[in-house]
Amino acid sequence: MNTDIKLFERLKAYSLNLHLLSEGSGVAYSTVYNLFTGKKDIADAKSESLYKIAGYLGMSMDQLYQALSITDNRSNILIQKQDSMSEKYYFKVLYNSEKVDMKRVFPTKQLAVSRISQAFAGDKRLACILLFGSSVTMNCNKDSDIDLLVRLNKDYVNVETKNEISEKLQELCDWNADIIWYDRISPQERIYKNILKGVQIV
Repeated sequence: MNTDIKLFERLKAYSLNLHLLSEGSGVAYSTVYNLFTGKKDIADAKSESLYKIAGYLGMSMDQLYQALSITDNRSNILIQKQDSMSEKYYFKVLYNSEKVDMKRVFPTKQLAVSRISQAFAGDKRLACILLFGSSVTMNCNKDSDIDLLVRLNKDYVNVETKNEISEKLQELCDWNADIIWYDRISPQERIYKNILKGVQIV
């Protein structure tokens, strides 16, 4: 199931409403109702309940998590685009940050982004770190790499600094980061357009 369609369309396809979903999945109606209306944060739900709901709807746990994590409470849609040209997506914020626009970061990557932002705040070696790739799109899951563009200030562009920062970033991302250095790419490369859609996190 593509998570950019309405969860309620899946219910309709199965001729279900929330009461029937509750009965069929064996999950309390209050839990089902609160999850599907945004009154209950998915992070606070029991894994057993989510597993039962996902199984009854024929979805994987990842699909259900992604869908519920980005449900807009007002219209019950799973995702909102700013416009068709910008290709910017807005997600439910699980980890608040004063310095990062977390609604642009896929929910399962927000914790790592928060760690990076805090760990490198005020680091004089860095001009910026940008998050791009699947982490700012719908094509993300818990196993996706965290794509990062790192730009060093001119006086710190050297192998030693890169190794130090790279190791720290990998630790913060559970060794799941794909790091690109600003001084090693050019605007002519295909990946450059993808980077421009990213979010500054440091």
